[in-house]
Amino acid sequence: KGNVALFGVLVNAILSSYIAIPALLGKSFEQSFYGGSVFGQIVIRVDALSGWFILLMNFTMLTGILYGRRYMKQYEDASGRSSSNSVNLTLHFASYILNHFAMLGIYCAWNSLVFLCVWELMALTSFVLIIFEHGKFEVLKAGINYLIQSHIGIMFMTLGFIWVSSFAGSFDFSAITKYTASVSPAVSFILF
Repeated sequence: KGNVALFGVLVNAILSSYIAIPALLGKSFEQSFYGGSVFGQIVIRVDALSGWFILLMNFTMLTGILYGRRYMKQYEDASGRSSSNSVNLTLHFASYILNHFAMLGIYCAWNSLVFLCVWELMALTSFVLIIFEHGKFEVLKAGINYLIQSHIGIMFMTLGFIWVSSFAGSFDFSAITKYTASVSPAVSFILF
């Protein structure tokens, strides 16, 4: 399971680095597609700043999975005795891959609805990673604390995006620039 997770993280890292390295060198990437009546136009954009963060995230996730594969070996050995440990390992490694994907999406998505979706995916997969040893009260308490705090933040971001899009008429991140050019950004600053 750890090797499959390593492969998934490697695929994510290679594909995203293929876009991030040229962006870091000044050749930005942009792809746009129609997301239906709900999402509207979805822009995926990688500039030098997001390219830098993508490369940092890839390094962090790669070193994390290399360490984590060995660390989780003790649970993998115990999974032969308990089917719940096997399920926990599968869920853990799947969450790790999805968390990496969501973090990459946070750096690339220029549509506020898509951004909120990948942020929510990142929050939920982080929660699953946190509560791996959910049999311990302290671990479960920390996970629920994280989940509550992250969703309070998501609520404020959602309100901020709704506030901006109601004035600018778009869910694209460029609407934030339009909004701040015509309206005092104090309310959106506080919400974001």
